[in-house]
Amino acid sequence: NPSTQISFSVKNSAHVSLTVYNILGQALANLFNEIAAKNTVYSIVFDAKNLPSGIYLYSLRTPNGIEVKKMCLLK
Repeated sequence: NPSTQISFSVKNSAHVSLTVYNILGQALANLFNEIAAKNTVYSIVFDAKNLPSGIYLYSLRTPNGIEVKKMCLLK
């Protein structure tokens, strides 16, 4: 299955950016770039059917910081 779901929520309403990167740090997809409402769970589908198998990173940026997670794509 070449797609996955990334879920997140924020404690306070804020501008949030969710971006997927390859292992070289090149941005591949901007999945979310808007104001997120507080205490709301957002579930974003990332479709990677055009990408090769490998390790990818996704970054969740808010005014309070940046969180980076790793994901492995196997086809």
